[in-house]
Amino acid sequence: MLFFSSCSIPFSFDLKSTEETRGYNANSSNSVKIDKTVVADEIELSPYYEKKEMTYWYDRLSTNDERRLYNAIVENCDKITEERNVDTEKVRYTIKPIRLQNVKFEDKQVANVFSSVSEDNPNLFWLDSYYSYTSDNENNFEITIRSYYNKKNQVKYKKQLNAVINSILKGLEPNMSEFERELYIHDYIVKNCKYKKNKNNRNHYNMYGCLVEQTAVCEGYNDAFGFLLSCAGINSTSISGSESTDGGDNHVWSAVKLDGDWYHADVTWDDTKNYSMYDYFNLTTKQIKKTHTIAPDYSDISSDDFFDQYGNYVNYNCKIPKCTKTKYNYYKYKGSNLSDMNNNTLSEDLAKAAKNREPYFNIYVNPKTMNFRTTYDQLFSDELYTFQYYIKKANQILGAEVLRYNTVVLKKKSLNTINVELYYN
Repeated sequence: MLFFSSCSIPFSFDLKSTEETRGYNANSSNSVKIDKTVVADEIELSPYYEKKEMTYWYDRLSTNDERRLYNAIVENCDKITEERNVDTEKVRYTIKPIRLQNVKFEDKQVANVFSSVSEDNPNLFWLDSYYSYTSDNENNFEITIRSYYNKKNQVKYKKQLNAVINSILKGLEPNMSEFERELYIHDYIVKNCKYKKNKNNRNHYNMYGCLVEQTAVCEGYNDAFGFLLSCAGINSTSISGSESTDGGDNHVWSAVKLDGDWYHADVTWDDTKNYSMYDYFNLTTKQIKKTHTIAPDYSDISSDDFFDQYGNYVNYNCKIPKCTKTKYNYYKYKGSNLSDMNNNTLSEDLAKAAKNREPYFNIYVNPKTMNFRTTYDQLFSDELYTFQYYIKKANQILGAEVLRYNTVVLKKKSLNTINVELYYN
């Protein structure tokens, strides 16, 4: 059985500029140089936060036999032999066959278990997407899986990855909220990984490529994001779908659980320009569906429709979390919340941003009390340009003409957000 996925970075929301943002690495001057000679046998977890095991897919397996198979794959997947498979474009290495007795599976079940192992365990980055299995009339079952690397390289890459993860986790500070931990991990990946797609480089599709080689596609971004979140004590799971609303290439992103509520987060699509690097940070399902298509749940796909003519299983999710809350949307949580045009806190927030010489200022327009288009026109139309009033008030708070009155404005109706690029005297 085989499964393939691909993705690419999109254009930003509602940008006035037509400049393409693909491949831009936000804040590249802050990138961290990785020393591949540094290795670590184990991951040193943060002393401040308890690790959350990634079991979202495992918890939704329906039978004990499926869970037995899942556990057997995880426990044996590093038993890489010297046997080489040359029936593919690249050499693969056979992992010692896994045998179970008194079990019977349908093809769909085996595919789902194998997929569940991959989704819950991005740290098993050496696993090939191919597997084969046999079963007999006495319910003896044997599955063969493969590694992309030989044992020597698997050990070396694993130690290199552990060292990078340790360096990242050291950046976690005590008493950080879940949102702050998620933001720290999100920003690290965006600032230190460059989107790059090369089908001949397997590492572009896993967390090793994202964190050690610092080049990856959506699978690599997402795997690194999910695993680091788990190390920081935050639950998440992967979401499969496509990168447009009309059936584009396959794509994968995350659902993140903060304070008991789920949010969509696409760190790959946030790796764009600074003013749009949080457009996909904690969205509702309604918001993510404006640009993404979510694949169906496993339970909604019949056995007949689960595999295509080539034996590949279709793109699917085990169970899509409901994402309806907006509390931890980046722009709402970090931006200046505007509920009416007499909002004095807008000037105060603007003054705080100017004091820190922040290049961008985000305004979240409360959809319950304000019409987005009307508000935007009131703030920035040539006739009114009310935002200049807020700049004036902010400068008064600062006691000097710190902020200039000219700005570049980007409206994002889908996010109820207006991004303002600030200029300083």
